[in-house]
Amino acid sequence: MGDPMKLYQYKLFCETSNKWEYIWKNSTEAAPTACPVDTAHTIDLNSIVIDQTIQDLHVTNVDDVQLVDVTLRKAKAGSQNTTIVTHDFTDRTNWYQNSVPLVDEALVDSGDGLTWQAASGKRNWINIHSLKLTYDVGALLMKDGSFGPSDPYEVVVKVDGAVTSETFSVDFPAGSITFSNSQAGKTVTVSYYHNDGVSGRSDYILTPSAGYKLEIEHVEIQFSKTLSFPKPVIMEVWAGGSQLSDYGDFSEPYFPYRQQKSIYRGHRDLINWCNNQYPIIPACGGLTDPILVFPFKYLIANELNPLTAGLILIRLYNLDDEPAVGEIATATFYTISSSLAV
Repeated sequence: MGDPMKLYQYKLFCETSNKWEYIWKNSTEAAPTACPVDTAHTIDLNSIVIDQTIQDLHVTNVDDVQLVDVTLRKAKAGSQNTTIVTHDFTDRTNWYQNSVPLVDEALVDSGDGLTWQAASGKRNWINIHSLKLTYDVGALLMKDGSFGPSDPYEVVVKVDGAVTSETFSVDFPAGSITFSNSQAGKTVTVSYYHNDGVSGRSDYILTPSAGYKLEIEHVEIQFSKTLSFPKPVIMEVWAGGSQLSDYGDFSEPYFPYRQQKSIYRGHRDLINWCNNQYPIIPACGGLTDPILVFPFKYLIANELNPLTAGLILIRLYNLDDEPAVGEIATATFYTISSSLAV
């Protein structure tokens, strides 16, 4: 057997957008020579470095010093255990998968030079560092099944065209920046992701990475004891397409691809669907409400296999994109990821 494949996260400076960009490459691919956001951009070729390496079990930095174990761990030959945690269905500022980017968006001074506001329809910014999001370094799940870094979702603030060194705070739902010192008379722009007006903004898509299949052996849901559902949370299984665009916006014209639909209207449905229970977790770590954890232990592993079902995925979402009300509402998938070539 050959050496295990490595994944490299390259870091390079884009002179056109005046910020660092990141891209993952495996050990069989050449280092990047162009901006991953737009190949027409000009980059500093001397800035290209390997920022992180995923090798076998560990994430390492450029000095090959272990930083943290990632969620990909060896299981049977040719496979890995993969733990995936959804976004939190109570807070739209961490619904990142369908969010859209805005670059150097001009903000409006509220009048005191301190607080600067995004226009209506361009708010509800993604807070990629929210405590309501759980993911490992370099392992943020995208809706196409790939994993990527969180860096592109960072909020970048510029004052008069240059990245600011001023101290500021961010109000993600309101889409505003508040500086410690007045920036009156200056131009303030921000690059960020948001989901205002985005169709399917609450969607969380779980699908195998290209060239892999997923076996789901166990699922757990975590939610506040007093959680309420203004609208149901829905889980669907879609299969048969050859690419994600085959499913369009998951609306009625595409329903022939929908294989299953489960509706969770509240605690009763969650209790009825689960097949075990854990002790209640008391309020802790800044949480003020006890947490319930319900497991779904399958008698037979559910397999997401493109060879037998085409592009197959699980879609979780809030009906009408209406957030659940409470401190936490997430699901954790314990899976085995295997190469289709094995």
